[in-house]
Amino acid sequence: MPSRWDILRSRRPRRGVALLVGALALSTAQPASAKKSVVVMGIRGPKGGQASRLVARALSGRYHLVSRGRFVRKARELGESPHRASGRSKAARALRVCGIITGSISRAGGRWVLRLVVSSGHSGQMVGSATFPLRGTRLDPTTARRIPMGIARAMSRARAGPPVAGSAPRARRRPRRRRPIAVRVEPTPAPTPAPQPAAPPPRQGGFDDGTDLGSEPPTSPAPVPQPPVATAPPAAAPSGNDTGFETPPATPPRRSDDLGFEVDNEGEGNDNRRVPSYREKGSRNPDEQFRITKQTTGRPEWQHILELSVGLMMVSRNFDFNDPIYPAKADEHSNYRSGIVPAVLLDAAIYPLAYLNRGPLANMGIVGRYYRVLGLKSQPPTGNEPVHTTLHTIEVGLRYRWNILKRNSSPTLYAGVEFGRLGFVIWDDQFNYVPLPDIVYLYLKLALVGLEVPFYAKNRFRIGLSGSFDYLLIFEAGEIENTDSTGYGRSSTGGVDIGLGLFGSYYGFFLKVGGFYRRIFYDFDNACYHGQLGCRAAGGALDIYMGGSLLAGYSF
Repeated sequence: MPSRWDILRSRRPRRGVALLVGALALSTAQPASAKKSVVVMGIRGPKGGQASRLVARALSGRYHLVSRGRFVRKARELGESPHRASGRSKAARALRVCGIITGSISRAGGRWVLRLVVSSGHSGQMVGSATFPLRGTRLDPTTARRIPMGIARAMSRARAGPPVAGSAPRARRRPRRRRPIAVRVEPTPAPTPAPQPAAPPPRQGGFDDGTDLGSEPPTSPAPVPQPPVATAPPAAAPSGNDTGFETPPATPPRRSDDLGFEVDNEGEGNDNRRVPSYREKGSRNPDEQFRITKQTTGRPEWQHILELSVGLMMVSRNFDFNDPIYPAKADEHSNYRSGIVPAVLLDAAIYPLAYLNRGPLANMGIVGRYYRVLGLKSQPPTGNEPVHTTLHTIEVGLRYRWNILKRNSSPTLYAGVEFGRLGFVIWDDQFNYVPLPDIVYLYLKLALVGLEVPFYAKNRFRIGLSGSFDYLLIFEAGEIENTDSTGYGRSSTGGVDIGLGLFGSYYGFFLKVGGFYRRIFYDFDNACYHGQLGCRAAGGALDIYMGGSLLAGYSF
């Protein structure tokens, strides 16, 4: 490019002015074009929204940031999905975005890590990733400042763009390596034994005393035999080389840098490849790059931490005395029928140790259940107006779960103990006679057997059958055990609970449909009646609750 002084000294003033204006335009446009555009599509996991904002803030100083909403709108305007590679590439080319950044926060190796994935804006395919260790689920500012340097390598690949049509790809130049000196290993030949001299012929006649009395020349003494020399067998040639030469090891040692990465020394010059230290078992497909199983975080999919649901229940109550002794009038000895009435139902379970522990204690949780009947009224036998009546139940306790095969498609057993209160109160303010005494049960619910059996499970979709059987150990029954004219005296009271239903779940959302049957039985001792204390008498009674429920909730 000519300098400004050469342009001003040009013999053609118009041409010189045009060249000067063009040079100034190029100089002012060059810094703006050097700043490439990126988009942060979001980070999944706990504190993902806050981490997305910190990552975008860290990249805003080095790159031009395009908002996620604008990127999604552009992809939908082009008739593509922003979650597919083709849709991302079309939207990126329209907005001139060179890099698409996505990520996730999960547990790997017993600690929290942030994994960022960089995809090319030209093809939508992944070009690199980086993993950063975290102190917790929150991305601290110190780690956020290291993000631009950690993904610089991947961003340089994303900024390179697609190859020019018609141009052959340039081969990567590998550094020259000093060839090792070849050493020929030859086997040692076996030594040849020395020839032994022939023994002299025996002398004819006389005795051979070892002396030579004749004129024959003296013979040299026999050589002392040498011990045999042990020869080593020929050395076997290294694998992959049958020429007898020694080859250097094929895998160079690895080293780590100050950002927690493993650096592969193999490659050209300073073009070292960075490999994340924390390996994650996830798909390498860009369309599924966040489909990381919960096994990576150290918690299987079936081991939920929180289960919360709300629903509608239809319930009916029937109370019947058996073997009445006193009073003789039938209208003073009333049974009860409520009919089918609606109720609101809340159900929750939390397993706090599943967040910290992977052992058996992770399956110990706290459960709670509450329902209340809406719009129930009782009709007195005297023919007066219906009376407002309340019926509600609350249960809180401990529960343990056991997944038999430790997988999402395996049956799960439940057992535990819960403390409950069931109240049935008729609010009679206008007259003294009520059809039935108020009943308030205080009981201990022994959850003996609870079972969930999925008969179809694929990926994160499950559908199956559930059942339960519980025993109620009742401590108190309320006013019906009064020893005056309003009650029937002390009673041995107990009950059973039976439940059966269907369930289905998909990505944490679940739906449960079921029915229940609760049977509470009385056995009055009639001690106050025989003691003439004025109480009523009956052999026993049955209090039956039955109905169905529909629950919808979420678990994670």
